Amino acid sequence: MPTWAVVYLLVLFGATAASVAQDRRKGMPAWRLVLDVAATVVLGVLFVAYYRPEITDALGRAAAPLLLAAVLVLTIGAHADIQRHEPDPELSARQNLVAEHVGILLGVLLISPAIAFATLAAARAW
Repeated sequence: MPTWAVVYLLVLFGATAASVAQDRRKGMPAWRLVLDVAATVVLGVLFVAYYRPEITDALGRAAAPLLLAAVLVLTIGAHADIQRHEPDPELSARQNLVAEHVGILLGVLLISPAIAFATLAAARAW
């Protein structure tokens, strides 16, 4: 597995840990936090499986449903986070809008490689 992929996984899991810690402080239910972590771990395993086909071989056809479940959980979670977003009172309405959109963009950019490589790994297993 290339060095960039290892660094990417460290950033992905670090961002997930930071997000879970922040959500826990905000009082999010534990089951939701567990689902977010589990979905990210599934994507991480499938990301690694792209480089290590024996993982995909072991998962077999279960790789695709696992991928779909992980993407669904993360999509629903992201939608709920966007709906719960509270504007920063120190920013103007326009600045809050820009901050929200930049946050969404960064989240999509962070998770997209994991979804792409996990999809390729799951397709190979199918």
